[in-house]
Amino acid sequence: MWNEIRNIALIELKQSNQKLGFKALIFLLATFIIFSIISSHHKQQRSSIELQSLQEMVHNNWQDQPDRHPHRVSHYGSIAFREPSPLSYFDIGVSDYSGNSVFLEAHVQNPSNLSETSQGSSLMRFGRLTPSFILLIILPLLIIFQSGVSVTKERETRTLAQLISMGVNWRSFLLGKVLGNTMIFLIGVIFSLIFAGVLSFFIFNGVDFSSDLLIRSLLLCLVYFWYILMWVLLAVTVSAYSEKSSSSVVTLLGLWIIFVTFMPKSLPSLGAYLFNAPAKPVFDLQINKEIVKGGHGHNVQAKSFEAKKEKLFKEYGVSKVEDLPVNWRGIAMKEGERHSTEVYSKNYQALSSIFDKQNFPLEVAAFFNPVLMAKSLSSAISFTDYFSSSEFDRQAEEYRFKMMDKLNDIHTHHIKYENDKKQRVSSDFWKEFPIFEFHTESILDLFLRKKILFLGVFVQFFFLLLVLFKSPRRIV
Repeated sequence: MWNEIRNIALIELKQSNQKLGFKALIFLLATFIIFSIISSHHKQQRSSIELQSLQEMVHNNWQDQPDRHPHRVSHYGSIAFREPSPLSYFDIGVSDYSGNSVFLEAHVQNPSNLSETSQGSSLMRFGRLTPSFILLIILPLLIIFQSGVSVTKERETRTLAQLISMGVNWRSFLLGKVLGNTMIFLIGVIFSLIFAGVLSFFIFNGVDFSSDLLIRSLLLCLVYFWYILMWVLLAVTVSAYSEKSSSSVVTLLGLWIIFVTFMPKSLPSLGAYLFNAPAKPVFDLQINKEIVKGGHGHNVQAKSFEAKKEKLFKEYGVSKVEDLPVNWRGIAMKEGERHSTEVYSKNYQALSSIFDKQNFPLEVAAFFNPVLMAKSLSSAISFTDYFSSSEFDRQAEEYRFKMMDKLNDIHTHHIKYENDKKQRVSSDFWKEFPIFEFHTESILDLFLRKKILFLGVFVQFFFLLLVLFKSPRRIV
């Protein structure tokens, strides 16, 4: 059986190699891939250097502040920047639309902003020419016109009847077509990726290779190998069920339109219709009401702080805030910051839950759509998906809270209650704050987060293989 599969695959390779037009298209595809890798890599490197430089500049400005009141420093604030993922040159994901910086200040959780798209022209909304875009969108069209007629052309030329009469097994014939067509496209794509990768290595400096980056790169290769195999398998399956090459190609083009255009555009709208997210003014107003109700750090007389005040009176054996050995205003600021952080976290988690529900139709559809499946896995592996943006916001908020908590501790223990606002502390305190660093999730966490989709890869493959094997052995 293997000999039959191999021979049919080799015949398919030989026939494709004889088509000058097809070889020209493969060459054009390879050229696009090479160009997209080099240009995207250059942009990613430049953006990484710029954001790293900005983060260092902001941190240096923070440390160079003069002697100040710690609460004035908390309102001076800082900025957290997110450097692009090392693999963002391959799959940009939502990075062009999500923010790459967050202003960190007291009492407020600011959303990330300054995305690439907000600073660019409207043409950027059509997408950037990246390797993932070419492989996800353009490559399937070549597969359709090459593999979508692989069985029907054998019927139309009467070659299939001859093969069957010679004792060739029907399943061996189909698997040979799948293997041959998969090899055709893999050779071109793999050559392009290797050539562009080596060229990029010599052109650009500062690439930090690590085991994590290597594993993610290998995972990307496996995902796109599976993706090519799925489109070839789908094309051969449709061709096996079709009577004519024209009907097979039309059917596959219809599926391509549904997979690439209709489902990715319509399903998010369906999710937004089913699960409404509050408007930003309404959302902000709700947060402000909860913060004011629970006590604001600037209002040291707030009733919500009375329990904390009485506890301190008992602890230190005093009856007035003026007699406390610590600054009551600093403690009130600390309590207010803790309360406002809890309010923001609770409301943002609720909002994030709504967004997850809005994405649910898209996640379900991925089990029936190889484009959505590959796109979701590719952006997750490249750490350019929605989760990466949310993780940046979470880490920036965690950094902000620790920063403000430390400033409030300085306020509490190094500023006296009497004549509070006119006092200053040494600028040496600002040197103790670490620079913000954004960390990507581990490979294990990636697998746990996307375990359902990784399982779906095998489900789609075996389902299509089963459908292919059930195709009628029609030789004319």
